[in-house]
Amino acid sequence: FETFAKEKALFPFGYGLSYTNFDIELLDFKADKEKITAKVQVTNIGKYAGKEVVELFARAPQGKLTKPLMSLVSFAKTTELAPGESQKIDLEVPAYNFASFDDTGITGHKYAYILEKGEYKFFLGENVREAQEIGSFEYSEDTVLEELEAICAPKEYIDRIIAHKINGSYIPKKVTVKPVKSLIFVKE
Repeated sequence: FETFAKEKALFPFGYGLSYTNFDIELLDFKADKEKITAKVQVTNIGKYAGKEVVELFARAPQGKLTKPLMSLVSFAKTTELAPGESQKIDLEVPAYNFASFDDTGITGHKYAYILEKGEYKFFLGENVREAQEIGSFEYSEDTVLEELEAICAPKEYIDRIIAHKINGSYIPKKVTVKPVKSLIFVKE
């Protein structure tokens, strides 16, 4: 819904109620081709003890493969924190977690997990709408993480809903995909 019609969702993805409030502070962010790491400190700034879930989202470039506006790539929950108490959390995300799967060969790499060239942005927060950008990483070319092969082709065409950008907004678009083999096995 965040990609197509976020106004239709009553609560944003990751939303949760608490009797207290928290501050989420980014201490360090590092990114390279293999992974990203974020070190954060969560502080209970409210009047009551409670727990908080820290969520890390990725926004991948819209290349040949359509992708959601934002994807949850990591999260962690604190222990119960008393008022004024803090906890440090380390989030480590392998690039595989924000890669896309090309089952049609549109990128030139059929049945492969791929990072399309472009800027990958990362956001941290307590839910998808309140997450703040904390850093980015640029892939200068398409990067194949893993190539697979497939068997057992479906007999019918498959309809998919993809994100189609028009005038800066994403709208749903129905596309029909030719039958592909559906069971995936790692190449030896």
